Amino acid sequence: PQVGIHASATTIRRGQAVKLTGATAPVRKSVAVYIHILKAGKWQFYASGRTSASGNYAFSIRPPSTGKFTYRTVVAADATYAQGTSIGMAITVR
Repeated sequence: PQVGIHASATTIRRGQAVKLTGATAPVRKSVAVYIHILKAGKWQFYASGRTSASGNYAFSIRPPSTGKFTYRTVVAADATYAQGTSIGMAITVR
């Protein structure tokens, strides 16, 4: 399955939140969604939630400090579909 990711902004000020949204294709309703952050070259858990009835998800995140942070979305596997992973989304905090 495909997992899309979009950020409400790719450059923000320190302390601001950014909204990460996306959808699954095909539509996967009420499945676990995980946000990962790339730290020291390794993906680490950041947050979790579930897709809506239409296969969409939304997270509000607040990067920890200034710098560039990359996030991705992982949608859990189930009996029908394999795990799906989005591309990385870079957020710059000034």
